Amino acid sequence: MTVLLFFCLSLTAQKKAVIRELKKSYVTYPFSDPNPVPSFEKIYPYFRFDGFTATPVRKEWKVVQLENDFIRVEVFPEIGGKVWSAYDKVHRRYFLYNNRVVKFRDIAMRGPWTSGGVEFNYGVIGHTPNTATPVDYKLSTAEDGSVSCIIGCLEMLTRTRWNVEIKLEKDKAFFTTRSFWFNATATDQPYYQWSNSAVYAKKDLQLVYPGTAAIGHSGEVVQWPYDTAAGKDVAQWKENDYGGSKSVHVINSGKPYFGAYWKGEDFGMLHYTASDEKLGRKMFSWALSDQGDIWKELLTDSDGQYVEMQSGRLFNQNSISSSRTPFKQTQFVPYGADQWTEYWYPFVGTGGVTDANEIGVAGIDGAALRIAPLAFIKDTLYIRDRKGAVLYAQWAELQPLVTKTFEAGLSAGQWKDATVHLAGYTWTVNDKALQRPLTAPEDFNWNTGYGLYMQARDLTGLKNYPEAEIKVRQALEKDKNYVPALTLLSQLLYNRMQYDSAFNIAKRALSIDTYDAAANYYYGLSAFKTGRINDAIDGFDVAALTSGFRSAAYTQMSRIFFLQKDYTGSLKYAEKSLLNNRRNIEGLQLKYLVNRITGKENTAVEKVIAAAEPLNTFLLFEKYYRDPGAAAAKALAAPIRNEFPYQTYLELAIWYNQLGRIEEAKQLLTLSPDHNELQYWRAYLNRDQAAGTTYLEQALSADPDFVFPFREESGPVFDWAASHTKSWKPVYLRALLHLAKNNRSEARQLLEGIHEPLTFAPFYIVRASLDEDTALQRRDLERARETGNGWRYQNYLTRYYLSAGAYNKALQVIEPYCRKHPEDYINGMLYVRALMRNNRYADANQVLQQLQILPFEGAGEGRRLYEETKLVLALEALGHKKHTDALRYIKEAGLWPRNMGAGKPYDDLIDNRLEQFFEAVVRISMKREPEGSALLQQVAASDKAVASVNTLAQVAALVWLNRKEAAAALFDKWAAGQKDAGRVRWGKRFLNEPLIGRKPDLDLFTQLVRTITEAEDRPLF
Repeated sequence: MTVLLFFCLSLTAQKKAVIRELKKSYVTYPFSDPNPVPSFEKIYPYFRFDGFTATPVRKEWKVVQLENDFIRVEVFPEIGGKVWSAYDKVHRRYFLYNNRVVKFRDIAMRGPWTSGGVEFNYGVIGHTPNTATPVDYKLSTAEDGSVSCIIGCLEMLTRTRWNVEIKLEKDKAFFTTRSFWFNATATDQPYYQWSNSAVYAKKDLQLVYPGTAAIGHSGEVVQWPYDTAAGKDVAQWKENDYGGSKSVHVINSGKPYFGAYWKGEDFGMLHYTASDEKLGRKMFSWALSDQGDIWKELLTDSDGQYVEMQSGRLFNQNSISSSRTPFKQTQFVPYGADQWTEYWYPFVGTGGVTDANEIGVAGIDGAALRIAPLAFIKDTLYIRDRKGAVLYAQWAELQPLVTKTFEAGLSAGQWKDATVHLAGYTWTVNDKALQRPLTAPEDFNWNTGYGLYMQARDLTGLKNYPEAEIKVRQALEKDKNYVPALTLLSQLLYNRMQYDSAFNIAKRALSIDTYDAAANYYYGLSAFKTGRINDAIDGFDVAALTSGFRSAAYTQMSRIFFLQKDYTGSLKYAEKSLLNNRRNIEGLQLKYLVNRITGKENTAVEKVIAAAEPLNTFLLFEKYYRDPGAAAAKALAAPIRNEFPYQTYLELAIWYNQLGRIEEAKQLLTLSPDHNELQYWRAYLNRDQAAGTTYLEQALSADPDFVFPFREESGPVFDWAASHTKSWKPVYLRALLHLAKNNRSEARQLLEGIHEPLTFAPFYIVRASLDEDTALQRRDLERARETGNGWRYQNYLTRYYLSAGAYNKALQVIEPYCRKHPEDYINGMLYVRALMRNNRYADANQVLQQLQILPFEGAGEGRRLYEETKLVLALEALGHKKHTDALRYIKEAGLWPRNMGAGKPYDDLIDNRLEQFFEAVVRISMKREPEGSALLQQVAASDKAVASVNTLAQVAALVWLNRKEAAAALFDKWAAGQKDAGRVRWGKRFLNEPLIGRKPDLDLFTQLVRTITEAEDRPLF
């Protein structure tokens, strides 16, 4: 009755949607401790956060609420702009997981991540750099009564820009997320986009994913929805009670939706988008064992487990190995603009999901049809057969979230090929099964020029440029004239700022195919960078013949003519750049700027830019430039609320500077929040004036803390600064830029030229990473420890000594620190490792008992240290005939204590051959041979992975049981997978007779146990 009354009121007085910004207090487990040492892996120019805590605080967070009569959506702009929760007001249920605490844990690229809601990922890989930090945002109310919260950010890994309009209409029971993603660079960029939602993991959860198959991150084929080998219907969440965590991408259905359905409540959540806009539909679930269950307490306090439901632009979140399957990687074309819209909504009372679209869910229950609508609808509902004949017709008056049942009276045969039509929308009863190939041809040769090129191309798409260059050069060794490989090499060299080389390689490609669009485009880019303007225009002229590069080529030509002050030509090509790419923001901004300079009207251009990028900083600054003042400056700053606001100003200032508009660039940097990198740019832009000297002095007066240059345009800035001072600082920053571009030799040469003693510890860590002489590396690491504050510099030096086998020195570094800081579990694990390498396993055991390791996704180091420590102590006890102690340690080695930071997997996933073997040895030593022999038989019969070092224990068990042929065959399998010939020679000792008897080779067994963690003592850099 309450629901009916609610809707009667809604029909008579439909209200507008409302949006409000407020602060809400949450129990929060914060993150901290940003890393000042640049990391030239996937996250540069970002830095990691390494500080996590088990101690909560109360913190107020900004919350944007969007609400109408049917649903309420909450957005957290300070935590990546994620949709924190979505609530069905009619049925009083959350249809997205609502985490009632803010609990950051080490899961994302930069560390901190929280569960729940919907997060938005753009760039290279998830969870992206902005997922836990503030983003830009603004609120909007439209004339039609809808409300929007627009979030966005500059993604610095790719220099792309993204924004999402989270929109709620006044009379709909869904919210939409309209994404706009723009590659603002002149080059191809990595292409990764996934929207990750979370739902409650309950025993009756059904995963609604149409499809006949699934693939993994490596492109491997996964059965869906039935795992016949396990005898499980994995679409029923509770039946995933085997194996580890599940991460699958469901494919081969033309039905473009996915979601969750809780059968006991007859309630669900769905995501819908047009099939051409989002190809990928992924499900991730933590393991239902303790291995996954541990994350309940790590990510929330009382809201239980969740399942992630994700939509992506590509079919899978592909790893490098996926390149050897049909599911490869693509790149974001220069000045490419992508836009798509996703629908998120609840449904109830349908008995499941037969089909879904933008206005509701259809469920077939026997002869009846149930429609769960998302909008007010008045129209005739038709059910038609495959030939279009009407099987059933009924007038329908529908209200959002009030499910309507239509007693169609159709038989199962009639339903089979039927379609439902209402208000211009269609629901299809049958699944739309597809036949997309899932595997690559078995006879495809990946070592041909084409095969190697494809691997290089995919590595480039994953921003793994060093490996990509190796592969593309291998491809050219196979065929030195293979044009796609030559073009890709030109692109990679251009990214490395080696413009002459890029030009010459592209030129070679054109000597083979003068019309190749990509070769012409990169020929034009590198020609422009090297001052060959006529060649640049020539390259772009030909590249524009092909649609794939037409918009980018015309954009570059517009820029060239602008620099030549040929505004007529610049405008012409800016307009041409929009012909097949009307949301090319670069072309639109060029057109706007030319119009402003030549006194033409810009209203139409402004509307197009603002519609695509509501947070566009260029438009806000142009308004300021026309009418400077405090109000305009405030309006410019208002939406810029991201973690690095100065980078937003600097990016736009560089854009103006590259077009020769120096005054605009200067003004932007005077409006920006201050930062050391900006001071160098201010000095450079004012280099012909006295102010340039002042700005340079200001830049040099501070250490370059958290200054991580990554833009090629910054090269001349640091070169100029270095030529006007004897300070090491601009040289260091120039070296960082070279490292960001994979120019290690140039960076090393610059840093080796700095001889003065410094007090800036990150400098020494960076130089140590490039030192080829280990003595020089040690020197720099020791200086970093002497000059730097904090745990990291102890950590670097300790790891160096461990990797060098200087175990006593490693312990001398780490032990005093850890005794003062027992709460530091990161260095605590390193301390344990150092104790173990110094044969102080009893001390290591005591430290492990006190450690409280907060895990990261995939963590296992603490558990491995624990297992090795317990087993070595067991062997030591056995050597002293302390059998009871030995058995106790072996039993403890098989445990999974929570303080070690890893939950226990299902038993069939645990490789306990070492524990079983050593228990057998102990029991035989105790003259309890039947018990020992039974354990040896268990080890000998194991079918665990051969690659594991535990296999040598199985070899020893077979020898002990006098099954020498089987032992030799198993050893050969193990040896075939080893790359280290010395390890193979050592492993042969497990085939020897002396293992048999009451005096086993405890030294050899101890060496075996130590292999559990020895591989982790790898080189520091």
